[in-house]
Amino acid sequence: MTALKKQWQELRSQRQQELADRQQTVRDALASFQQERYAIASQLRDDLSLFKTGLQQETQTFLASSQQQRQANAQQTAAMLRDFAQALQLETSEFLRLATADRSLMAQQLTQELSAFHSQLSNSVAALRHALQVKLLEIQADVQSLQAETQLTLKINQEERLRKRELLIQDLVNFTDALRSTVHTYLGELESVRHDRAQQLRASLQSDRDQRAATMDALFNDLSEFRGELRQFCSDLRANVWGGGTSSSTPAKPASAKTPAAVKPMPAKAQPSVKPEPVKPKLASIPKPVAKPEPEIAAPAPVAASPVATSVSAPVSSPVAEPEVAAPEVAAAPAVVTVVDKSDEASASAKSALRDAMQLEQEIYTHIYQVKGARLTEIETALNINRFQAVDALRSLIKKGLITQRDRIYLIQEEVSL
Repeated sequence: MTALKKQWQELRSQRQQELADRQQTVRDALASFQQERYAIASQLRDDLSLFKTGLQQETQTFLASSQQQRQANAQQTAAMLRDFAQALQLETSEFLRLATADRSLMAQQLTQELSAFHSQLSNSVAALRHALQVKLLEIQADVQSLQAETQLTLKINQEERLRKRELLIQDLVNFTDALRSTVHTYLGELESVRHDRAQQLRASLQSDRDQRAATMDALFNDLSEFRGELRQFCSDLRANVWGGGTSSSTPAKPASAKTPAAVKPMPAKAQPSVKPEPVKPKLASIPKPVAKPEPEIAAPAPVAASPVATSVSAPVSSPVAEPEVAAPEVAAAPAVVTVVDKSDEASASAKSALRDAMQLEQEIYTHIYQVKGARLTEIETALNINRFQAVDALRSLIKKGLITQRDRIYLIQEEVSL
C-alpha cells in the first residue's frame, strides 16, 4: 500500500513537472509570436506611409492635368455653341417666314369654306323649322282626338264602377247575414261540446281520485304490514346477535331499509283545474273548427319528497345489517300519510318541498344560466330539492328546448349553439 502511494506521488510530481514544462513552452511560443507580430506591424506601417505619400503625389499630378484638359475642352465647347446658335438663328428666321406665308394662305381658304358652310347651315335650319312646325300641328291634332276618347272612356268606366259597387254591396250584406248565422250555430255547438267535455273530465277526475285513494290505502296497509315484519325481523336479529336479555332491555328501532319484495309507492296525481274560456266570435273571417283543448294536468308530486319514500326505496344490503340504521326515517311515516291524504292540513316543511312545477323549472333555468352549466347533484344542493323533482323539471325543460345535456352537465340551449 505504501509503495503504491509513493508511486502515485512520483507520478503526480512527474505530471506536475510535465505540466510546468508545457506551460513554459507555451509562454515561449506566445512571446515569439508577439515579437513577430510587432515586427510585421511596424513593417506594414512603413509600407502604408510610403504608399500614402506616393498616392498623394499621383493624385495632385492627375488633378492638375485634369484641370488643364477641362479648360481646353470648355473653350472648344464654347466656340461650337456660338457657331450652333448662329446657324439655329438663321434656320428659325427662315422657318418663321415660310410658316407666316402658309398661315395667311390657309386663313383665306378657311374663310371661304366657313362662308359656304354658314349659308348651307342656314338653309338646313330653315327647312328643319318648317318640318318641326308641321309635326307639332299633327301632334296637337292627335292629342285633341286622344283627349276626346279618354273622356268618353272615363265616363263609361264610371258608370260601370257604380253598377258593380251596388252589386258588391248587396253581395256583402248577404254574406254578412249568412256568416252571422253560421257563427251563432257554431258557437252553440261549441258550447254543448265543451259542456259534455267538462262533465266527462269531472267524472274521469272523480274516478281517478277514488282509485288513487284506494291505491294509497292499499299501499299504506302494505307499508304497515312491512313495518311490522321489519320490527319482528329486527327483534329476532337482535335476539340472535345479543341474546334474550339484551333484546328485552333495549327497545327495538325500526329499520329504514326495504326488502326487495316491498311495495313500490306510486306518485299521486294532482287534481287538474278545468276553467273553460269563453269563445269570442270573429265576424271578420270565416270560422274554422277549433281543436278541443285538453285539460292541463299539473305535474304529480313525487312521494320521494318525504323521508319515508327515501327509506322505503333503499334495499337491504345484507340480512345482518345494523338495526340502528335510519330509524328516524320510518318513525316519520305518519307525517307522510297526512301530506298525501290531507293536503290542506300539511305542515310548512311539506309545503316548501312541494313546489309548483313551473316555478321550479324557472328556478332551475335561472340557476343553470347564472352558473353557466351545472350537474344534477349541484342543482339539487343549490335549490334544496330531491332527485325526482330535479329530474322531472330538467326533462320538461329539455323537451321545451330551453336546455340541453352534454357530458352530464346541463347547459342553456343558446350557449351550446354559440
